[in-house]
Amino acid sequence: RAEKSEERMFLGTVGIIVFTSGMASGMGVSALLLNLVAGVTVAVAAGRSRDHSRGLVRLERPAFIVLLIFAGAMWRPTGWASLAIPAVFYVLRQGVLLAAAALALSLVPRVQRMPRMGFGLVPLGGVAVAIAVNYAQVGLTSSQDVLGGVLGAVALSELLALPGLRRLWVDAGEVSELVPSPKGARA
Repeated sequence: RAEKSEERMFLGTVGIIVFTSGMASGMGVSALLLNLVAGVTVAVAAGRSRDHSRGLVRLERPAFIVLLIFAGAMWRPTGWASLAIPAVFYVLRQGVLLAAAALALSLVPRVQRMPRMGFGLVPLGGVAVAIAVNYAQVGLTSSQDVLGGVLGAVALSELLALPGLRRLWVDAGEVSELVPSPKGARA
């Protein structure tokens, strides 16, 4: 609680994650569940006065890359379905997200309505890959299909999600140089 050094907090966070993951592996339980419990315990013990997000931001991208490397090493293609599952999963997920965003906008009257709101939800993150890796570690019969589907959808969303996200930013007025100017006005 009294620790002020960001470097020591960073090292402590990495140590907790590694120790908890090893302990979960030894106990035969989910590393995600045990890390969740450890994270909540550390956050409660540290108190409300500390902002933990800065230390976590430094971990996010490297952890995502390492997780993708491990997931790719664990994945074993099961045939032609290994190529079709990611595309089907990506398309179904994008359709569900677009429909759910439209439904949410219609149900919550205080939120500003914008076209293509669901495009902001399309990119997949490290949590989805971590869940797929954990699922593959359990070793169920369909685990390779799940892992391949998530890895393929992550690759597709990294390649295809940016144009939709840019359109959403323009619609929201967040990218001023791309927002169309009113007719007759000069910038």
